[in-house]
Amino acid sequence: MPCGQRTGMPILHLRRSAAGSVLLARRFDSDEDLSGKRMTPEQFDTNNPWRLLQLDRGGEAVEILRERYEQRPTPRNSIALGTSLLWVGDYVTARGHFRSSLEKANRLRMGSERDYAFLGTAEWCLDNCSAALECWQAGKAAPYAVLGVCIESPMLLFIASTLKPELPLNASAVLDGLKEELSDPRTTMWPGTLAQFIAGLTSIEAVQSSWTGNREQNARGVFPDCRWKTEFYRELLQVHEGRTTLQRLRQVLANLVDSDRYSSWEEDDFIHLIRFPEFYISRHESRM
Repeated sequence: MPCGQRTGMPILHLRRSAAGSVLLARRFDSDEDLSGKRMTPEQFDTNNPWRLLQLDRGGEAVEILRERYEQRPTPRNSIALGTSLLWVGDYVTARGHFRSSLEKANRLRMGSERDYAFLGTAEWCLDNCSAALECWQAGKAAPYAVLGVCIESPMLLFIASTLKPELPLNASAVLDGLKEELSDPRTTMWPGTLAQFIAGLTSIEAVQSSWTGNREQNARGVFPDCRWKTEFYRELLQVHEGRTTLQRLRQVLANLVDSDRYSSWEEDDFIHLIRFPEFYISRHESRM
């Protein structure tokens, strides 16, 4: 199934027991290249925190998002502040923010898989790999998740098992666990299609077909963030299958996180990119 038309910032967390599936809606870009629709500098709103991040003015963006969160501490504003901290490389503050947010959510039995994903990502970028694994393992039991099924945590554990084979992780067991989650019919749309590809259950063509969606006047196009994430996992699988080396992968990751790839994306495409834990893991590993 296609990603569908997507508009605005999505609420990503769905109760796992919910029946059926939900399309996350936002606008898409019809450009075929990875960079997405290009914008001129005049089109950037410098009072917009997401534009400020794209313009490498992260400190200003963080302060705007911090003020928003302090005024209205919603899950959406929490994720926005936390991801901006990750973006500027303030992993210690990001860790504290996501830890506090997760503790509050868990007291209300509202913890989401995404909360565990981001906390683990901050730990990974601080080279606390064991703590990252604990977060991602715990995320597999979160009561809320994208599509209502916890597939993000096994995907992150697969990343860890591939990037650092010395860790106490069995990649085959991780993939077996992912396959169990993928038996849920709600995982037949993006990002479930990508998870199926990682687990060897579908083709890259099936994943690519789930990138596309409907735009104004029923035009069809490609979500650049979906393309980015698919390219990341496709390269990671090359290492897992012994067809390339970690050294070569890190070179590829450096290219994937190069600012020329995303600096002029439309706002909603960029927002989705910075909500990928894989982006920060890629950036960290490319600098190893």
